[in-house]
Amino acid sequence: MNRLAKFAIPALLVAALPVAAVVAQTKGDQPSAQPRGPSPEVRASLLDGRFAMIKASLKLTPEQLKLWEPVEAKMRANVTTRQQAREERRQKFGERRGMSREERRASRPALPDRLDRASQRMTERAAQMKDYAETLRPLYASFSEEQKAVANVVLGRQGRHHGRRFADRG
Repeated sequence: MNRLAKFAIPALLVAALPVAAVVAQTKGDQPSAQPRGPSPEVRASLLDGRFAMIKASLKLTPEQLKLWEPVEAKMRANVTTRQQAREERRQKFGERRGMSREERRASRPALPDRLDRASQRMTERAAQMKDYAETLRPLYASFSEEQKAVANVVLGRQGRHHGRRFADRG
């Protein structure tokens, strides 16, 4: 490598850093025009496919299909509730995004209020899980041992939240 290249390449790299920082900041400042993730139509299609997979893997009898309908309705309602909560969090995040760090700190609720809010969310989640369990109980009682083994996998996911497995704990 010649002498000019030894000095020119590092100098060009150092000169490019401020430009890269400015480009990164301008992209970060602009709110995205489209929400992240799949569209509502795609999410609905994926959910329909998931329910079709569950029904097919369980090999439900005509009598069990009647018991399946309230379970599916409950699962759909829980998905809708989670999606609404997610959208509310996105909106709050978007509102806070335009604030300075000091403004965000000043607008943050006090620790006892945050703990109360977390406790309320846990209470709501526990009520949802209990309601889901009660809805699922008649269908699960009608399953064969093979269906129960499959149900433990495909329906047990409803009891998991943020990577924690509530359905499998005793």
